[in-house]
Amino acid sequence: MVSFGDLTSKGYVLLRSFLTQEELQALRSDFESLRRTSRGASEVQMVALDTQRQFEDKLAAIATAVHADTGIRADARAEAGYFATSTGLAFPWHQDYGSYFIFQQHTDYLNFYIPIVKPDLETSNLSIVPFDALTKSAPDEGAKLVGGGACRFLPMAEDGTTRVVDDEVGQSFTLPVHLDALAVTPRLVAGDLLLLRGDMIHKTQDGATDRVAVSFRRVGTHRILKRSRLLQGGPTKQAILAASRALYGPIQHFFARTRKDEASTGEYLAFAERLMSTSFAEPHYVQSRSVHHIANERIVG
Repeated sequence: MVSFGDLTSKGYVLLRSFLTQEELQALRSDFESLRRTSRGASEVQMVALDTQRQFEDKLAAIATAVHADTGIRADARAEAGYFATSTGLAFPWHQDYGSYFIFQQHTDYLNFYIPIVKPDLETSNLSIVPFDALTKSAPDEGAKLVGGGACRFLPMAEDGTTRVVDDEVGQSFTLPVHLDALAVTPRLVAGDLLLLRGDMIHKTQDGATDRVAVSFRRVGTHRILKRSRLLQGGPTKQAILAASRALYGPIQHFFARTRKDEASTGEYLAFAERLMSTSFAEPHYVQSRSVHHIANERIVG
């Protein structure tokens, strides 16, 4: 029996052969269909809603077991997207932006990262920084990052440190360690599940092969979202929110439509699903400039 305790101590758990061949084929077909109908190249294409629903029971069962082992509550489907190296773009070291800006927390949040096309075991994996290694090497700075999000990490070869840019609040600080020295890169094949807590620091290992991965996300419906928190933040956050209407439009529309200052994550997710299910809702494409390109143009000094 799998124990999920490492999600709290390390931030990740690896489950081999999580998806069947039939499930892999269903996801590959969905990805190819989206790629054929896409109106432009994009870094992330969102999994079709019907396809997401096909995997709900399987993902919910894992989330239930995680809650029993760790207390992490991720009882609802959030979003799901495909990450393909064929876009030519690779993510540098970061904590996720979109989920943190929208859901405002990363501890009751799970990322089910699964390669669905993976030609080579050794390349195009996901590199991660385990919580325990981070907090051992940099206790004070690591404590600021565990539970967080929307951060970029710039390792400095000159002195072996890492500059951290927190785009949620518009501040930066220095880690006294080079992230590459702490990195772990699990070797994955198609169908393996790398289960991550939302605050995991990670990056694309490389784009050497034509790899496609799906990332299913789940979040706790009990967590409270605040309109004031969405509107607060530094200039980079505000630029990202303004430039990425497809991603952040629903949460902005939710607060405008309901006129609430606070609401549960469950209320927002029900609203967003109704919005996506209407004939007027367009597919969500997270364009490459929407997060990392804008952020890297606005390095906080």
